[in-house]
Amino acid sequence: MSVFATAVLALQLTGAPVQEFTPVRVADSDIRGSVRALNQGEWETALHFTREALEGGARTSVRAAAHANACIALYQLGQAADAAAECQTAVALAPNNPVLASNLSAAQTRMAGAPSAGAGN
Repeated sequence: MSVFATAVLALQLTGAPVQEFTPVRVADSDIRGSVRALNQGEWETALHFTREALEGGARTSVRAAAHANACIALYQLGQAADAAAECQTAVALAPNNPVLASNLSAAQTRMAGAPSAGAGN
């Protein structure tokens, strides 16, 4: 068993809370729309806004936020592997951002079988 799988199992057995996702905010109208949709549980709408942000050829901070917020929406739609890939892309764009790293960790933990707490909880 890998160290990661062992850590996840330990979290499950101890009943420790699973890391939560944090929507990423930047000064961009599409990102604001994605955050609003995530907070309201409107996953498809959040994905729409993240796609709009990415199609706009936005700056790196906006692209990283779009991928991070898409991660949350995809996870909530039951697409854990796609969610983790979006989080990995976000971290690759902004490797020193602790919120992005935390979201990636949450996605990976949940992929390994930990219970879902939902976005924004």
